[in-house]
Amino acid sequence: MRYLLDERTGSIKGKFKADWEFDLDNNIDYVAFEFEERRSLPAQPPGEEQLYTEFANIALPIYLPLFEKQWVPFKEFEGFMLPSEEEIFDSERLLDLAWKIGPLFGSYDDNVGLISESKIIEPLDSWFSAAKMLNLAIRAQAWLSDRSDMGLGDMIYFVCHAGRGDQEYWELVSLYPRNPGEVYGDFLELSEEEEHRLFLPATDKAFPDMTFLTEWEVEPPVGRRLSPLTVSLIPNGMKEPTIPLGYASFRYMTETRETAAIADALIAQTVRSLVLLHTHRIYHDLHDGFFGVAYGSQLERFWYNFGADAALGKLGVCLHCGQVFEAMQERKDSKVYCSTPCQENAKSARNYRKRKIRAAIDSECTNDVAYLLHYLDDYRISRKMVEDVLAEEKSE
Repeated sequence: MRYLLDERTGSIKGKFKADWEFDLDNNIDYVAFEFEERRSLPAQPPGEEQLYTEFANIALPIYLPLFEKQWVPFKEFEGFMLPSEEEIFDSERLLDLAWKIGPLFGSYDDNVGLISESKIIEPLDSWFSAAKMLNLAIRAQAWLSDRSDMGLGDMIYFVCHAGRGDQEYWELVSLYPRNPGEVYGDFLELSEEEEHRLFLPATDKAFPDMTFLTEWEVEPPVGRRLSPLTVSLIPNGMKEPTIPLGYASFRYMTETRETAAIADALIAQTVRSLVLLHTHRIYHDLHDGFFGVAYGSQLERFWYNFGADAALGKLGVCLHCGQVFEAMQERKDSKVYCSTPCQENAKSARNYRKRKIRAAIDSECTNDVAYLLHYLDDYRISRKMVEDVLAEEKSE
C-alpha cells in the first residue's frame, strides 16, 4: 500500500475528507484524512495560494509573561507561566485548513497504525506544535524587519552565562515545540551527520570576536531545559567552565542598545536554524515534464515559502489581533493590520485605551508614567501611549 505524492506541492494525491478522530485507549486526538481514491492530483496547484500564515495562525497569540521580573537570578528561578495548549489552539481553523491541504507530514509508512489503505491519521499535537514553531519563526522575522510591536516575550527567553574574569555569553532558548508529537518528532529527527552539517558554527560581522553555536535535541534530557533548540553567542576561544547567572526576558534584553543587538543577532540565527531544520530535505527534480523544487510534505513547502518571503521583509504581525500575515503584494512596507476590519477595530481600541489612560491620570492625579503603567496593569498600554496622552493633555 502506497500513497502518491505530488512533489510540486508536497500534497498527497487523491480525493479525501478531513475530520477529527479520537483514540479512547491512548487518549489522543487525530486529524483523519479518509481517501475516496488515491490517484487524482490535489486541487491546490503549486504557488496558487500561500497558506503558511494561515497554518501558523492555528496557534493563537497569547501574550503571557514568562516570569514576573525581567531578570531572575538563576538560584531564585522557580518556573515559567506557560499557557495550556487549549488556550493557544484554534481547532476550527485547523480543520478548515486540513480540508484544503490534506496530510501535513506526507505519508510515513513506517508509522504503524497511522497509515492504512484508505486513511491517513496525524496526531493533533503534531499539528499544533508545527504551527507554533512556524508562528514563532514568522513573528521573529517580523520583529527583525521592524514590522511587529508585539515582541517575543511569550515564546523565547535568554540565559546569561559567566566564565572566568569578565567573560560572559548569552543563550537564546525557544519554548517551542514543548511536545512535538509522534509524527512531528519523527520529522525533526536528525542523524548525527545531518546535525553537524546543518548547525555548523556561524559568525556575524557585527560580532567579529564571537561565534554562534546551535544545539538541537528533539527530546532534551528532563530537567536540563524546556526546549530542543538553543542558540548561543560565545566569545572566540572561550573554553573555561561557565555558570548560568540568571534568566532574562525578551523585554529586558531589548531595553538597552547593547543587549538588544545581542538579542536580535540570536533571534536571526534562531530563524535561520529553524529554516534549515525544516527544509534540508527539499530537493530539485525533473519528473513528468516538471523541473523545480520538490517537496516531501506540505510542511516542507510551508517552510520553503516562509524562507523565500522572509528574505523580502514583508511578513508582519497585526497590531490589533496579533495574527501573522504576509504582505507580498504591498508596494510599501506600510501594512500593519491583517485586514480592514482589524484596522477599524484598532482605531476604536486606541480611543478606548486613551480614555482609560486619561481616567487614570484624573483619578490618581499624577503624570508619573511608571506609576500609571503599574496602575493600569494592561499589556496593551505601552509607555509611548501614556506619554502621548500626557503630551496631548499638556498641549490642551
